[in-house]
Amino acid sequence: MIGGDTGPVHLAAAVGTATVSFYRASDGKRSGPRGDNHVVIQSPMPCSRCFRTRCDQDEECRRSITVDAVVHGVEKLLV
Repeated sequence: MIGGDTGPVHLAAAVGTATVSFYRASDGKRSGPRGDNHVVIQSPMPCSRCFRTRCDQDEECRRSITVDAVVHGVEKLLV
């Protein structure tokens, strides 16, 4: 399962499905699934984990999580 910090990711983790999840305003270390079957990707922006629902840097923050980062997360689970 690939997704953001949403219910479906957490439900997938609860039933044992491997997940790759990404986090911008929320803290992936705190909120993300834990364990060997899960990869958490956090926005590399210095203001990530801000928990804001609106921000002047929203578009930049959104783009900071790249397709390559998500693909790398999937590859980690497939090895």
